[in-house]
Amino acid sequence: MFPELREMKNVQKKWPNTIKSDEGFSVKILGRTQLKYTEDTKNMTVEIEMLAIAGISLFKDSVQNWAPPNDTEPITEDKRNEIIGNICRAMDFYGWKTDVIDRLIFRQRTGENS
Repeated sequence: MFPELREMKNVQKKWPNTIKSDEGFSVKILGRTQLKYTEDTKNMTVEIEMLAIAGISLFKDSVQNWAPPNDTEPITEDKRNEIIGNICRAMDFYGWKTDVIDRLIFRQRTGENS
């Protein structure tokens, strides 16, 4: 599903909440329910949930649009998977586990409507 998770090199960990890669992206934890993913001059807010252990649940369907002024640029499924892979690698570097959640499948399994 996701590209092979390669090890990040030359990463800067800006304590307490930002990881910047030399590959041109950064991940900043904004709080218990959001993170900011930045790539070059584009960024987006991604929905997460902090886990009780060191880690996050990342909601795959929230990786869908760049913030303005880049919001008209489409995000393909391949690009979505690349972004999620980058976030997973950043969290791994941070020492955190990442669970990627597909809410549609979760709702079908649990019978949840919202």
